[in-house]
Amino acid sequence: MVLLLLVLFTVVSIACEDVATYQHHFTRCVQTILQHQVPPATTVLISLAGDGARDGQTPNRTPSLGPSPKTWDYYIINVFPKDMHSARLRSVLVYEVGTSVALNRMKYQIGSEDMYILTFPKFSSSFLVQSVDHLILHQTWNPRAKTIIVLSVFVPPRLLLKTFKFLWTKQMLNVVILAPEDITNKSFGVYTWFPFRSRDSCTDVQEYVLLDRWLMKGDGRFLHNSSLFPAKILNSLLGCTLRASAYNNKPYVEISEVTEPKTNQSRKHYSGLEVAVLRLIAETMNVTLVFQDTAPRNDNMWGCHLPNGTVTGILGDVFYGKSDIALSSMPKGFDILETVLESTVSYIGSALLWYVQCPRRRERWESLSTIFSAPLCVTVAMAHALVALLTWKLAQYSSKRALREPRRYLSVMEVFHTVFVVFVGAAGAEMPRTTRVRFIISIWLWYSLAFNLIFQTFYTSILVDPGVLKQIGNIDELLDSELKLAYVHELDYLYRDGNDARDQKVLQRRKYCVDVGSCLDQAAVKGDVATIANGLDVSFRSNNTHLLCRLEDDIFKFSLAMFMAKGNPLLVRVDNIILRLIEAGLLDQWLKEHKISVKRGRHDEDKKYFVFAVSHLSAAFGCLILGHILSFFTFVCELLYHRFLTFHHSQCMKEKKNTFCVNVNRRYD
Repeated sequence: MVLLLLVLFTVVSIACEDVATYQHHFTRCVQTILQHQVPPATTVLISLAGDGARDGQTPNRTPSLGPSPKTWDYYIINVFPKDMHSARLRSVLVYEVGTSVALNRMKYQIGSEDMYILTFPKFSSSFLVQSVDHLILHQTWNPRAKTIIVLSVFVPPRLLLKTFKFLWTKQMLNVVILAPEDITNKSFGVYTWFPFRSRDSCTDVQEYVLLDRWLMKGDGRFLHNSSLFPAKILNSLLGCTLRASAYNNKPYVEISEVTEPKTNQSRKHYSGLEVAVLRLIAETMNVTLVFQDTAPRNDNMWGCHLPNGTVTGILGDVFYGKSDIALSSMPKGFDILETVLESTVSYIGSALLWYVQCPRRRERWESLSTIFSAPLCVTVAMAHALVALLTWKLAQYSSKRALREPRRYLSVMEVFHTVFVVFVGAAGAEMPRTTRVRFIISIWLWYSLAFNLIFQTFYTSILVDPGVLKQIGNIDELLDSELKLAYVHELDYLYRDGNDARDQKVLQRRKYCVDVGSCLDQAAVKGDVATIANGLDVSFRSNNTHLLCRLEDDIFKFSLAMFMAKGNPLLVRVDNIILRLIEAGLLDQWLKEHKISVKRGRHDEDKKYFVFAVSHLSAAFGCLILGHILSFFTFVCELLYHRFLTFHHSQCMKEKKNTFCVNVNRRYD
C-alpha cells in the first residue's frame, strides 16, 4: 500500500512539473512575441473563454491532450496576467467572455499595433465564435489589430483551417494561432494564412502555413525567429476579383447599355469620376474589377440600416459580403454609412447648398426709369429754373439799352420754353443778342450736351442689358420671401434636430421632391421654389444650371469617399493609392476636364456676340411713339388755340374795343 502511494505521488509530481514547464514556456512564448513583434506602449487585451469552456458545460469534440483545463484556466486568470504586468512590457487588460463586465465600460482604445490574445483551455468552435462576437460588439473593436489565439490542446488541421475561415469572415487577417504541434506538447506551432497568393484561391482559405515553432528547451526559443505578423497584402493581387456596387448617379457613376459587336449582346458600361478612380485603383492593385447588379431602391439612395439590423442597398451588398467596395457620391462621416461600413480617405470635397433661381432681367421700361432718380430730376429742374430766370432777368435788363433782346426772351414762359428746347438738343427759335445772355445760354448748351451724352450712353446700355432684379442672398432673406422650400426627404435630418427658429420654419414650409433633379429643374425654370443640392452636382449638370444661384452660407460641408467592410485589409492599400492620386493632381485634372466638357455642351450666352435685334429697341420705339402722341396732341392744341384766337379776333373787330380784345389782337398780330 505504501509502495502504491509512493508511485502515485511520483506520477503526480512529474505531471505537476510538466504542467509548470508547459505554463512557463507559454508565458515565455507570449512575452517573446510581445517583445519582438509588438511596439512598446501598446495595449494587450486578454480575452478568457467563458464558464462553459472551462467547466465543460458544452460538449467538446476535441479531446484534451495537454494540461488539465482547470489548471490551465487557473493559470490564465491568476498567473499569466501577473506575469505580463510584472514584465512591464505592455498595458494588459483581462476580459472574461460571458461575464457581466461590459467591454464598453473599459476605457481603452485598440489600434492596429495593439494586440488581442484569445485563450481557450480546450478548443471549441462555438466558444471561438462567442469570444470573437463579444469583442466585435465593443465600439473600439479593431479587426486590424494583431491577434493571437492561444490553444492549450492539439487541434487537428481540419479544425485549424475551419478556424481561419471563420476569422476571415470577420475580416481578421492579422491573426496567428498558437497551439501544440502534436499530442506530445514538446513545441508550440505558430500558424497563419495568406490571401491572394494564387489566382485560383484569392480570398478562399484553402491552406494555412507554419510561420515558426517554439522549442520547449531550457527557457525556450523560436526556431527561426520569423516575423509572425508580416505584410499579407502584396502590391500585386494576381488578377483576383474586386467586386463593386454602385448606382447610376451622374457624374460620379454613369451606367449605360452598350452592345458587343461580336456577340451582339448588351451589357452595362460603367463610367464617371469615381469609376475612373476605382479603375485606376484596380489597375494599380492588379485586380479584376467586377460591378455587381444592384436593384434600385426608393427609400434611400445608398440603402439604410433598418431597426431590425438589416442593411439594404449597396450598403447591404458590402455588409453581407456580396461586394468588396461601394461608391456613388457617398459622403464621409455620415452615421448612416459609418455605422455599418468603413470609409476610405476622402478625395472630393463639396457642400450642401441652398439654390434659388438667379435674378431675372429687369424690364427695359423699369430700367429706363432708374436713369432719372428723384434727386436727379429735382436737381435738373432746379438748374432749368435757375437758368431760365437768370436769362429772363438779363434780357429785361438789356431792354433799357440800345441793344435789346428779342421779345421771346422778355417773357418768362418763352424763356422757359427756349431753355428746355436747348436742353433736349433742339434748335432755339431766335438767337440771343447780348453778351451776357449768350454766355448763360452757351454754358447751358454745353451742360445739356454733356448730360445728353451721358444719358444716351446709359440708354444704349440699358437697351442691350437692362440689368437684373435683386437676388436672395442668405437664409433669412429666403425665409422672408414667398418661395417654397423643396428637397428630397433624406435631407430632413439637416433641420429635424435643430433648435433654431429658422430650422423650424424650414420644416414648416418644406415639401418633398421625387429626386434632386426635379427640384433643380423646378427652381431653375419656374423659380417658385428653393432647393438643397450638392454644389458639385450642380456644377456638373448641363441643363438649366446657369439659371441657378446659390446662397451665401453652406448648409453642410462634406467629402466623398468609397466604403468597404469594417476591417477590410484592402482598405489601407486603397487609401495609399488614393493619396497618391491626390498628390499627383490627377483628381483635380479629371474634375477640370469633366467641367470643361459640360460647359462645351451648355449654351453660354455670355461668351457669344450680342445680336442687337428689334426686340431690344422696344423701349426706344415706345418712347418714339409716346413722343409722336404728345407731339400730335400739342399740334391739335395749337390748332384749337389758333382757331380760338381767330374767332375772337373777328368778333372783336365787329365790337367795341375792350381789354380782352386788345390782348387778343396783340396775340393775333
